[in-house]
Amino acid sequence: MKDHIFYLLIMWGGAFLLLGVGIYVRKMKKPMRLWTTIPVLASDVKDLSAYNREISRLWCICSIPCFITGLIVFWYPVASVIFFVLSCTAGIAWIAWQYQKIEKRYLVK
Repeated sequence: MKDHIFYLLIMWGGAFLLLGVGIYVRKMKKPMRLWTTIPVLASDVKDLSAYNREISRLWCICSIPCFITGLIVFWYPVASVIFFVLSCTAGIAWIAWQYQKIEKRYLVK
Protein backbone atom coordinates (compact mmCIF):
# COMPACT_ATOMS: atom_id res chain seq x y z
CA MET A 1 0.00 0.00 0.00
CA LYS A 2 2.86 2.35 0.82
CA ASP A 3 4.34 1.66 -2.63
CA HIS A 4 1.03 2.52 -4.28
CA ILE A 5 0.86 5.87 -2.50
CA PHE A 6 4.45 6.63 -3.50
CA TYR A 7 3.62 5.75 -7.13
CA LEU A 8 0.51 7.95 -6.96
CA LEU A 9 2.55 10.88 -5.66
CA ILE A 10 5.15 10.49 -8.40
CA MET A 11 2.55 10.16 -11.17
CA TRP A 12 0.47 13.07 -9.91
CA GLY A 13 3.59 15.16 -9.34
CA GLY A 14 4.49 14.65 -13.00
CA ALA A 15 0.91 15.31 -14.05
CA PHE A 16 0.77 18.59 -12.14
CA LEU A 17 4.13 19.57 -13.65
CA LEU A 18 2.83 18.96 -17.18
CA LEU A 19 -0.41 20.75 -16.35
CA GLY A 20 1.54 23.70 -14.96
CA VAL A 21 3.60 23.96 -18.14
CA GLY A 22 0.38 23.87 -20.15
CA ILE A 23 -1.12 26.71 -18.14
CA TYR A 24 2.11 28.70 -18.37
CA VAL A 25 2.28 28.27 -22.16
CA ARG A 26 -1.28 29.53 -22.58
CA LYS A 27 -0.32 32.85 -20.97
CA MET A 28 2.96 33.37 -22.84
CA LYS A 29 3.39 36.35 -25.14
CA LYS A 30 5.98 34.64 -27.33
CA PRO A 31 5.70 31.29 -29.11
CA MET A 32 6.46 28.21 -27.07
CA ARG A 33 8.33 25.51 -28.87
CA LEU A 34 7.41 21.94 -28.15
CA TRP A 35 10.75 20.36 -29.05
CA THR A 36 13.94 21.96 -27.81
CA THR A 37 15.72 21.66 -31.14
CA ILE A 38 13.13 23.54 -33.21
CA PRO A 39 13.30 27.31 -32.74
CA VAL A 40 10.01 29.14 -33.28
CA LEU A 41 10.08 32.89 -33.82
CA ALA A 42 7.07 35.15 -33.35
CA SER A 43 7.42 36.21 -36.99
CA ASP A 44 6.98 32.56 -38.05
CA VAL A 45 3.58 32.18 -36.37
CA LYS A 46 0.35 33.30 -38.06
CA ASP A 47 -1.77 33.55 -34.89
CA LEU A 48 0.37 33.54 -31.76
CA SER A 49 -2.38 33.15 -29.16
CA ALA A 50 -4.04 30.28 -31.05
CA TYR A 51 -0.66 28.59 -31.56
CA ASN A 52 0.16 28.80 -27.84
CA ARG A 53 -3.34 27.61 -26.98
CA GLU A 54 -2.81 24.49 -29.11
CA ILE A 55 0.62 23.80 -27.58
CA SER A 56 -0.90 24.35 -24.13
CA ARG A 57 -3.63 21.85 -24.97
CA LEU A 58 -0.97 19.26 -25.89
CA TRP A 59 0.81 19.72 -22.55
CA CYS A 60 -2.45 19.45 -20.61
CA ILE A 61 -3.54 16.32 -22.49
CA CYS A 62 -0.17 14.74 -21.72
CA SER A 63 -0.92 15.07 -18.00
CA ILE A 64 -4.08 12.93 -18.23
CA PRO A 65 -2.34 9.50 -18.41
CA CYS A 66 -0.30 10.38 -15.31
CA PHE A 67 -3.45 11.19 -13.36
CA ILE A 68 -5.14 7.99 -14.57
CA THR A 69 -2.19 5.68 -13.86
CA GLY A 70 -1.83 7.17 -10.40
CA LEU A 71 -5.39 6.10 -9.60
CA ILE A 72 -5.39 2.74 -11.36
CA VAL A 73 -2.41 1.52 -9.32
CA PHE A 74 -4.63 0.90 -6.28
CA TRP A 75 -6.80 -1.66 -8.10
CA TYR A 76 -4.63 -2.93 -10.97
CA PRO A 77 -0.93 -2.19 -10.32
CA VAL A 78 0.39 -4.08 -13.35
CA ALA A 79 -2.21 -2.53 -15.65
CA SER A 80 -1.21 0.88 -14.35
CA VAL A 81 2.42 0.38 -15.34
CA ILE A 82 1.42 -1.07 -18.73
CA PHE A 83 -0.90 1.88 -19.37
CA PHE A 84 1.85 4.32 -18.41
CA VAL A 85 4.41 2.66 -20.72
CA LEU A 86 1.91 2.59 -23.59
CA SER A 87 0.99 6.22 -23.03
CA CYS A 88 4.67 7.16 -23.08
CA THR A 89 5.51 5.24 -26.24
CA ALA A 90 2.35 5.73 -28.26
CA GLY A 91 1.89 9.15 -26.67
CA ILE A 92 5.16 10.43 -28.11
CA ALA A 93 4.07 9.40 -31.60
CA TRP A 94 0.67 11.03 -31.05
CA ILE A 95 2.33 14.27 -29.82
CA ALA A 96 4.61 14.36 -32.88
CA TRP A 97 1.59 13.85 -35.15
CA GLN A 98 -0.41 16.57 -33.38
CA TYR A 99 2.52 18.97 -33.48
CA GLN A 100 2.89 18.49 -37.24
CA LYS A 101 -0.77 19.42 -37.62
CA ILE A 102 -0.20 22.53 -35.47
CA GLU A 103 2.85 23.47 -37.55
CA LYS A 104 0.86 23.18 -40.80
CA ARG A 105 -1.95 25.29 -39.36
CA TYR A 106 -0.03 28.08 -37.63
CA LEU A 107 3.56 28.33 -38.89
CA VAL A 108 4.53 30.35 -41.94
CA LYS A 109 6.85 28.37 -44.19
